[in-house]
Amino acid sequence: MRKVLSISIIAMLACGDKDEELQYYATCGDPACEGYNGPVDGLATCSTETEGASCTEAGAECDLENSCNQRLICASEDPSTECPVSEAKHKRDINYIDGTRAHQIQKTLEHLKIAEWNYKSDTKEREPRLGFIIDDNPNVPAVHENGKQVDLYGYTSMAVVTIQQQARQIELLEARITKLEEALQNKESATQSK
Repeated sequence: MRKVLSISIIAMLACGDKDEELQYYATCGDPACEGYNGPVDGLATCSTETEGASCTEAGAECDLENSCNQRLICASEDPSTECPVSEAKHKRDINYIDGTRAHQIQKTLEHLKIAEWNYKSDTKEREPRLGFIIDDNPNVPAVHENGKQVDLYGYTSMAVVTIQQQARQIELLEARITKLEEALQNKESATQSK
């Protein structure tokens, strides 16, 4: 996808007005930032290049080495206006979560063991981090397919499913409470009228 987008951007630049001012823009990167998966063969790491700085060679790119896998590209227009976000046209095999699957996801999230921890590289003064340990939960949707990183988009979606499930459960409980209160009031009224 990134190669196709880069080729489209370079083609767009080649057709553009040669007198337009060029500057570095950040490319779209991944639709969900899941961690750096480079380096990319043949693509230099950005060093002195910065977003918004002037440049001279249209289509020149460098690797920002960030968690979204963005690049800087020398262009006359911002390529990120064409970035895919979460639209259906960029996806396949879409299946909406039903009640049974939502319940499974909720239970999975409820049973994730959450820990406080620090990376070995953290300073001793750093506050503990918070999250789950992949080794404890290697097969949940919140783990990236490489098995080494948390899929934050998946993790957040699991939380949303759980919130939706809990909202439905609260609605059902409120409805039951209302019925019980009505039944109790009717019983009290009947007793008082005797």
